Amino acid sequence: MLILGRHALQINAEAINSVNIFPVPDGDTGTNLTLTMIAVEEEAAKVANGTTSEIMHAIANGSLLGARGNSGVILSQIFQGFTRILADKDQIHCEDLATALEEASKEAYKAVGNPVEGTMLTVMREIADTAILKASSSENITQFWEHISHSANESVARTPDLMPALRQAGVVDSGGLGLAILIEGALNKLQGKDVDKHQLLSMKNVSSDANIQKVNSDFISATEEDLYGYCTQLLIHGENLDTEVVREQLAIIANSTVVVGSDVLIKIHAHSMDPGPLLSYGVTLGTIDQVNIANMDEQHKEFISSNRPQKEHQQTGILAIASGQGIVSVFLDIGVSHVLIGGDTMNPSIKKYWRPSI
Repeated sequence: MLILGRHALQINAEAINSVNIFPVPDGDTGTNLTLTMIAVEEEAAKVANGTTSEIMHAIANGSLLGARGNSGVILSQIFQGFTRILADKDQIHCEDLATALEEASKEAYKAVGNPVEGTMLTVMREIADTAILKASSSENITQFWEHISHSANESVARTPDLMPALRQAGVVDSGGLGLAILIEGALNKLQGKDVDKHQLLSMKNVSSDANIQKVNSDFISATEEDLYGYCTQLLIHGENLDTEVVREQLAIIANSTVVVGSDVLIKIHAHSMDPGPLLSYGVTLGTIDQVNIANMDEQHKEFISSNRPQKEHQQTGILAIASGQGIVSVFLDIGVSHVLIGGDTMNPSIKKYWRPSI
């Protein structure tokens, strides 16, 4: 189920990326969820023939160490709650899964400094609600999983009703979509089917007639100049660590904070204009490791560029050479076909691009 869930995410990662506008329009949610699941799968594979406890511990550990981005860290916390309930079970029944999904939802909400509805948190909560409702009436695990997969898809479709930014952009929540795709991939294993990206019901939330949904141009224009700073992730190794205290402290110095872990190992994800205070705070708690700092403004620019309306093919075009994002945007706005980045010592030779007619 993990393998097919990861496969479903991987083949649809770009579609998930294309609707990623919250908390930052940077187009990486599908990639982050996939990389997180690859880490989970690799760790679980080491104990594939082990006990339930060993497998659940591997899933929890793999998700914590391999979590990427906001969505990946939240998914990691979902796995922490889910595996904690199932770790001591020799046999897993529908009621056990329902309890595990409910615990997963609670843990996910707890991990986020400022929970927002209309995100994968909402989708996880509504999945858990359905699981509790359908556990006793389901004939078997497959039927039970069909219920929660259907619930996930319906929840994703409702996310624009809960978050104005999604409604303005004309898209569903990317994290919730990724969670629904992961669950449907796992369902395919229970049903004895392979994952086919064109047959996943989850994808109907973002595609029709093989065309992937795009963020609308009004949202692109409205957010083009927004600044987001840096996405900072790190592991903290220490003793007697308190995730609640760390979460409260991070809320003071950063945004989009997600804190997961235990009393000896904590994973931090946060957005800030300056990553320095986050690193300094981490050092006061113990030894920091796996530090990853990404420039979200550059990612945002790439996302905006990839979502600009494509110009129709023309026999004649204008190529400009410019330096600086501002002048590049001006050229594109007035109809230049393409802009090459140039400037002092960077201007390309005309011979490279011009070919005389014969």
